[in-house]
Amino acid sequence: MESKNKEVLSFKSSKDFCEFLDNRNPSEKFLFFYEPSKAKGPFCLAKIQSDFSSFDFPSLKVFSNAFSYDLDLFLHVSRTSSIELLGFSIEQNDGSNPGFLDLNNELVGGQKDGLKRVHQQSIGYKDCYREIGIAWMKVETLKKAASSSSQLTDRFLFTDSFFSDCCFVEGIPLPKKTNELIKKTSKKPALFLDRDGIINEDLGYISSKDKVHFIEGVFPLIKLFKEKGWWVFVVTNQSGVARGFFSEENVVSLHKWMDLEMKKRSAEVDGWFFCPFHPKAKDELLKGVSLFRKPNPGMLLSAAEKYGVHLEKSLMIGDKLTDIISLRGLKANLIKGRYPLDGATAPCFKSHDELVNYYLNLED
Repeated sequence: MESKNKEVLSFKSSKDFCEFLDNRNPSEKFLFFYEPSKAKGPFCLAKIQSDFSSFDFPSLKVFSNAFSYDLDLFLHVSRTSSIELLGFSIEQNDGSNPGFLDLNNELVGGQKDGLKRVHQQSIGYKDCYREIGIAWMKVETLKKAASSSSQLTDRFLFTDSFFSDCCFVEGIPLPKKTNELIKKTSKKPALFLDRDGIINEDLGYISSKDKVHFIEGVFPLIKLFKEKGWWVFVVTNQSGVARGFFSEENVVSLHKWMDLEMKKRSAEVDGWFFCPFHPKAKDELLKGVSLFRKPNPGMLLSAAEKYGVHLEKSLMIGDKLTDIISLRGLKANLIKGRYPLDGATAPCFKSHDELVNYYLNLED
């Protein structure tokens, strides 16, 4: 065991790691760094502090995979939640890497189905989550991981057996640090907006500007958040592409026109993101359960990778239950429109105006 920083403990072997865990309180929690495909180590443990700005990240350079990702969201959820977490990224599963996982945090039959490792590529399913080498776990949970890996002589620390036994562990997707310029600039919160029903009336499968009827309340809403210094992004499911009703080029062209029209009303959008995939697509290339289709967080992570976004301070606004994104730490508000909002786990508003007034009153 090595420790160049009193808050960071480094272990070169699984034996040293296990001996350390044996002498700790089972309910004690650590921030845990590891190489996903190296069950024997090295490992690194750290205690989460209320102020993480002084943490000695350079001492953890050996875990380069973990530090190519934005850890702010992970640390935010770790500090504010009792949930035990594993960090993931969205990748394309080309079948060459057995480390891909099915990140299923939903209840099945009233119980958590848990995380599953995907060993073979599924036909028509190209995107998947992958471990990136960071976790927030109790000592007893880490001991289960080390034990199951040792018993099965598995190349992964977190094995199939571990995922089956520890369904309570949740995966949290993190954006990559892909833009060198963004890495050096300060991040801002983002307002993520659904399109149909929030920006324009939802008339169903809109592909041309003659069918776009802007909702007047969206303009003061965008202005309010732009004045606060936030990014503004549109994230929209466009299954009409998958169903063959219109092309991706139609969507891009329409968004360019909408962007210009909204700028005329002093409502500037920083980026437009859409998902053309759907499980019942006519085009096999667009068929599948895509992690970019809401409520999955792919489009929001893409925005965070392209821009400097504080996801843990951001807000998603939509008019459907699927606009409550499956991303811990991200807030959501819903506006009542043509869809039922029964059972919503996010605050619901009757109109854009009511939502704007709510945030204006918060500032008073």
